[in-house]
Amino acid sequence: MFWYLYFLFNLLIIVVFLRPRKKISYLTGLITILLMFIVDYTAVKLRLYVFYGMPSFYNLPLFYLLNGFLLGIIFWGFKPRERWLWLYIPLISLLFTGVERLAEIFGVYRHLKWSYWYSFGLNIVALIVVTALKYYIDDVLFSK
Repeated sequence: MFWYLYFLFNLLIIVVFLRPRKKISYLTGLITILLMFIVDYTAVKLRLYVFYGMPSFYNLPLFYLLNGFLLGIIFWGFKPRERWLWLYIPLISLLFTGVERLAEIFGVYRHLKWSYWYSFGLNIVALIVVTALKYYIDDVLFSK
């Protein structure tokens, strides 16, 4: 139930705040969900942490993965100017780590050989990669 409610919450943020401003980037959603799948699938295979929830896709709850798509859109939709990314990325990473803690409290996620510090660091690296890939793809594929 947690992953469904979290999905609806993220969808509501997009519809209420980002859609009227036309700040939706499906590309960052796609990059985020692919990166999230690769990292989390590997971590679950290594038994670093475990997810609970149905339906699942490669031992990852489907709505958890779909949240990744929405979170990528939200991340980019609220992104400030480049000079503020050094502050924005750690703050968003802290927020994502807090959601991870909530998932653990609700019993849909559990650390095995993992910690919140690892998650915080991994979230920072992942958001930097998403940002770099988005800028790269925009510059190479969509430049005029």
